[in-house]
Parts: sequence; C-alpha cells; structure tokens
Amino acid sequence: MMKRLAALLLTTLVATNTAFAHQASDSYLVLTTEGQRVFAQWDIAFRDLNVLLEMDTNGDGSITRGELKSHRSQILDVASRNLILTQGDSKCGFENTTQNPTFLNNDPYLSLNFSVACPNPGEPVRLQYKFLFETDLSHQSLFKLVNNGKETAGIINADNRTLTLNQLSTSVSFTDFFVSGFVHIMDGPDHILFLLVLVIAVTLSAERKHIAKKQICFNTVKLLTAFTVAHAITLGLAQTGILFLPAWLVESAIGLSVAIAAADLFYPFLGAKKWPAAFTFGLIHGLGFASALGPLHIMGTDLVIALTAFNLGIEFGQLVLATTALIILLSLKPQNKIHFFVTRVFATIAFITGLCWFMQRAFGF
Repeated sequence: MMKRLAALLLTTLVATNTAFAHQASDSYLVLTTEGQRVFAQWDIAFRDLNVLLEMDTNGDGSITRGELKSHRSQILDVASRNLILTQGDSKCGFENTTQNPTFLNNDPYLSLNFSVACPNPGEPVRLQYKFLFETDLSHQSLFKLVNNGKETAGIINADNRTLTLNQLSTSVSFTDFFVSGFVHIMDGPDHILFLLVLVIAVTLSAERKHIAKKQICFNTVKLLTAFTVAHAITLGLAQTGILFLPAWLVESAIGLSVAIAAADLFYPFLGAKKWPAAFTFGLIHGLGFASALGPLHIMGTDLVIALTAFNLGIEFGQLVLATTALIILLSLKPQNKIHFFVTRVFATIAFITGLCWFMQRAFGF
C-alpha cells in the first residue's frame, strides 16, 4: 500500500513540477463593429500556435522572432480557417492584418489585429470559432464585443462555438464567467497545491488538539472564506487598474507561498489558526487570478458581474477540492502509519514543488 502511495505522490510531483500556473489554453478576442466592418484583436498563445504549426523549428523550447516571422503566412491561414465571420452565405474577408508578439499572463502571445469587411448591409454577422478544438476540447476564448458603443463579454468554448454579433445580449454572461472561475482553479496547479496544503494543516492542527470533525469542517470553511475574500480584493483592484505588479513577481510569490505553507506542516510557525495565513496569501493569489480577465479590460457593471461570477466559480472549485481532501483525510486515523506517511510525503513534495516554481519564475532556472 505504501509503495503504491509513494508512486502516486511521485507521479504528482513530476506532473505538477513540469506545469506552470495558468497553463490552460486560453485566447482573448476583442471585436468592435462599425457598420459593415468588424475590427478584431485576437491574442493567441505561442504554445497553442505551436501545436498546429510546429513553429519551434530548432527544438530549443522557445519561439524566436525569426521563427515567428517565417510562419507569418501559415499563421494567417490558421487564423482565417479557425475564426470565420459570415453574412448569409457570404464569407467576410480579413483585411489590414498585422502580427505583433506580446506577453499576457507571463506567457508569450501573438496579437493578431485585422478588420473584416462584410458584403451584405443589414444582415447579421455570424462568427464561428474553431481554433484548437480538434486537439484540445478544454480550450476557450474570452471575448469582448463592442457593438455600436454597447459592450458585452463572454466565453467561447467547445460547447459554444458560434456567435451572432448583432444579436448578443448587452449583459455579461454570469454563467460563462462562473464556469471560467471553476475551470481556472482546477487548471491552476499552484493554487490547488496551496489549498490542499492549508486543508492538511487545519486537520493536523485539529488532531493535535483532539478537535471534533464538525469543528474541523467549520475551520476549513473559515479558511476558504478568508482565502476567497482576500483574492477577491486584489482581483478587483487589479481589474480596475488600481493595483499592478509584474507577472513574474506575482507568479514567483505564489510559488513561494506554496513552499512556505508546506514547510508549516513540518514546523507550525504560521500559528494554530490558519485563516490569517490563508487571507495573507490569498491577496497574492488574487493577482494571479486577475490574469484570466485582464486582457479584456472589462469595466463598469460588466466588471462587477464578471468578477462576482468568476469569484463564485473559484469558490465552488475550492469547496469541491477541500471537501474531497477532507473526506480522505478524516477517513484516516491520526496516528495511523499511512496517515503519517501520506501527510509527510505530500508536505515534502509540496515544499520542493513550490520552491522549484519560485526558482523557475524568479530566476529562470
């Protein structure tokens, strides 16, 4: 049994250590309609383009400007085949296309800017999005549409690939951003690891004091609430432009928070009550969550709706993870050898992984 657990935990270490936070496949699409013309900015991650075009010709793990330039025509072909705007039976053609490398979420992206001319005045413009779904059904594109001065925002995914631009609701889709928040926490290995470490810390602290299971559950809910309130604060501040920190600094601090929380499992220096630590580190993690919505620059009431839905989605994801972890941990007897083995090995893995994330993000190791 112990050997199997060790193998499972080792696999988790390898998988987690090779993944950076926010490596979910996301693109960002901003559309502005003016009469029969649509102006678009489509930001696509280099790693996603590389899946289809294999642009890393020298195999060094990064895409240079030269490699990007040599694939300009192929990139435009991929874009026109996967982002299709039609009016009736007529396809709207791309015009005035430019390609510029940029950085979003601490990752290299290609920003495609173009206009689309549609031939039939008065008819609705229909958008079909096909990018990457053949290879990755989890891919999504967060979009903002400015239609005659009115804004709306939502998410395109494998289950919702078609938009009729002239007929979209002017309100932000609450459901879309709730699901996005849930997916974001599930696709964030550093957030997941940090959360699980805190849950384990709560159970270990309770076991030392022989606290009842009901109180452990209450303490866990308090911990999750503190974490959620904190990241909601910094997420809101970041989205409104009040607070800004470089992405590399935020991601490095998140990795370090995992290592610190894991070290606390061996030597409880964060105190018996874990919610203050959860709140403090939640302020940092909130800046990491902000990267998911930042490129759209949603403002006003739409921002309030999007942030509320996104935070609730994150909270729901946290509850799912914490509940699963609690069921497993509470089923193990505190003094059982398996319990001791699992918590100590997990703490070691979490500490090493968090430290590696910190070194990679802060110093490029």
